[in-house]
Amino acid sequence: MIFIIREMKSPARVESLMRQISKFVVVGFAAACCGGHSAMAADFFGSALRGSIAPPAYQEASPWDGFYVGGSAAYSSGDFKPRTSGYSVVAPQLNGTAFDAAANLNTQLSPRNTSASDGAYGGFVGYNTTWEDVVLGIEADYQRTNLKAGSTISIGRQVIDSLGVNDSYTANSQIASNITDIATVRGRVGYAFGDALPYLTLGVGIIHGKSSVNTTIDVSGVDTATPPVYQPFTAHYQGGYRNRDKWAVGLAAGAGVDYALTRSIFLRAEYQYLRFTSFDGTEVNLNNAKVGVAAKF
Repeated sequence: MIFIIREMKSPARVESLMRQISKFVVVGFAAACCGGHSAMAADFFGSALRGSIAPPAYQEASPWDGFYVGGSAAYSSGDFKPRTSGYSVVAPQLNGTAFDAAANLNTQLSPRNTSASDGAYGGFVGYNTTWEDVVLGIEADYQRTNLKAGSTISIGRQVIDSLGVNDSYTANSQIASNITDIATVRGRVGYAFGDALPYLTLGVGIIHGKSSVNTTIDVSGVDTATPPVYQPFTAHYQGGYRNRDKWAVGLAAGAGVDYALTRSIFLRAEYQYLRFTSFDGTEVNLNNAKVGVAAKF
């Protein structure tokens, strides 16, 4: 540039050249600035249109959420363990007698453990809520059944009491339980594997039914003294009740699996264990194997 200026003879030419150079620099700078902003805008809007800022993913509702109601069929079996002797219903008549002290019927009439089984049918209703694949819920169910269990003891003995009387006696005792209604209220926790939902349950169980106890004792006594002090005698004692209405509350636990046929219909297979410490003096342990079908709302 210095060389060009030196070669120019006229100051007017020098001024004209400087103006051209200035215009060139200004135009170049402006073009560079505009081009940079255009490129940035193109990159931003272009990347947005191409999908780099993705919309939120669609979350499909869980097929297990909500209320449901269903019906079930079951096979129920139970162990019955009487904890009250059949002697208790005749004790008020015998207490204080020489025969009672000698015979010790309180232990001799202790009942044996028994078992029973029967079919059952009923229904259930519940509600589920889901956190990812974990399903929590609450459920109530009811079963109608006819579990009958009974324990019978028959004994014949001969004892000499404290008065010297030879007492010959026979005693018979029957204790019976009949469970007709089973209901539970339980919490549930499960884990969803696709269409399958295995789960565990824990809660409260209730049973209702009838209880019966009947005890009879026949005694004949002969005085062994010579000469006899007491005349020969016979006595009959009887006590008990029949079909007394009873309720019991206990523990209910279980496990099962639900399988979704559609988003509103599912099948069920379940096992329940129920334990009641006293159903009119009898410990009851129940095992229920259930199948069912339900509709979800």
